[in-house]
Amino acid sequence: MKKILLIMMVAMLCAATANAQIKFGVKAGLNLSSLSDIKVEGSGASLSLLESDGMVAGFHVGGFVNFSFGQYIGLQPELLFSMQGGKQKLNQQIYDVSAVSDLTLDYINIPILVDIKPFANFSVLVGPQIGFNIYKSVTSDGETISGSDFDKSLEEEFGKNPFKSLDFAAVIALQYTFIEHLTVGARYNIGLTNAFSISESGASAKGWKNNVLQLSVGWTF
Repeated sequence: MKKILLIMMVAMLCAATANAQIKFGVKAGLNLSSLSDIKVEGSGASLSLLESDGMVAGFHVGGFVNFSFGQYIGLQPELLFSMQGGKQKLNQQIYDVSAVSDLTLDYINIPILVDIKPFANFSVLVGPQIGFNIYKSVTSDGETISGSDFDKSLEEEFGKNPFKSLDFAAVIALQYTFIEHLTVGARYNIGLTNAFSISESGASAKGWKNNVLQLSVGWTF
């Protein structure tokens, strides 16, 4: 799946270099993000180790290039800093204590989106996104662990670091352009890969798929 998405993204970028009207832009806005449960699977059983307990707010900022191939179709690659994460709680069927943690996972995201234009100034954008984690932290009971300390805590808990720094998502978005330059948009990033994954002795624990609602304002040049 990862190789297929990478090949698609490269092919779409190559196609965009020929015979296209090009516009550049910048954008920024609000993130509302959540992380999927971490589930333990083995011997035919599945149980959540950590459970999703709601969204956290963050932001995104970056730029994009829009290649227009005509009235109805285009391509829009983007480069974004995106603050993501989610609230997680311990499964009380496993743990005797109740605790909720806020996780922050910051990424450099590169979505490559097909720009479908059914009406004037209105676009539907869909496509794959690859993300590179650049920072992570967890806050629980008023204490924050981040960066290399977070990695060490994961290694101590699981024997090795189960965190994956590469992330893939599918993006679907709506975008409207006012007065030729001002754009507003809403999109949802559907996580396809687990940020947390570990396997040992026939059992596996995996989860933390990034699911993100983004609301943005942009300006084209």
